Amino acid sequence: CQNLTEAVNANRRAVELANELFSKGLVNFLNVLDAERSLCKSEEELVQNERTVSLNLVILYKALGGGWENEPS
Repeated sequence: CQNLTEAVNANRRAVELANELFSKGLVNFLNVLDAERSLCKSEEELVQNERTVSLNLVILYKALGGGWENEPS
């Protein structure tokens, strides 16, 4: 999960750099779009990983005999 978080952060920085280079006329807009696409993909992978971890924790908890009860508010 840490590697995915690092990938998201790196891709965020890549988007910032691509936008900066585009604003200076050094790259075309396709570079910006490609960086944004990579960011979206890495964010999606991170969310899917977090979802899988959460589901596995619930499965483990139930397998160990735990129930699912809401605490009174």
